Amino acid sequence: MSMTQPYPYWTLEAPFITIVGLYSNVEGSLDARGRSDQQFFLESQLKAAAKDKKLLVTVHHPPYSLDSAHGGCPDILNALDRAFHASGRTPDAVLSGHVHNYQRFSRDAGANKVPYIVAGAGGYAHDPRSMHKLQKNLRTPQGKGKRKPIPTTVKGVVLETYHDEEPGFLRITASKKSIDFEYYLVPFDGSAVTLFDSFSA
Repeated sequence: MSMTQPYPYWTLEAPFITIVGLYSNVEGSLDARGRSDQQFFLESQLKAAAKDKKLLVTVHHPPYSLDSAHGGCPDILNALDRAFHASGRTPDAVLSGHVHNYQRFSRDAGANKVPYIVAGAGGYAHDPRSMHKLQKNLRTPQGKGKRKPIPTTVKGVVLETYHDEEPGFLRITASKKSIDFEYYLVPFDGSAVTLFDSFSA
């Protein structure tokens, strides 16, 4: 993929999906310089995105996160919400990183629930101390069954599941009908990669 300079944000058109990539590495906002270039870009790309294709928005800093190291970025959430409202288009999913763990939120968006995914646990962590843990009052023991969803203080936003103990990666497959997400764990002890979470949007 090539990017058009001078801006480090982009749109990738693929057969079944449009992916809009945003730059947030300036103070955790889309526009810490007091300009609106990237905001206008996002709104125009959302308006222009083909309605018969899936739509994914990606940004480094997460709009929502319940980790104890960083937390979510309200500036990012506000910028995204402004763009969704101005364009009349809500993406099928929002993907972010920055926090070194996995969290999957769902947010009510009318008749749909939009997944907001934090998948930042790959490549950085070399031992469990490098992982960003969820806030202590929210953590539940890692058992063999699925964790129960955790309601947040934001109406309509639920933390569906999380993993903050091992690195992992997110595999995304787009088709005409859906975007399929699979999150795999890569254990520190070198044992086999395992599927932790899967869902579709």
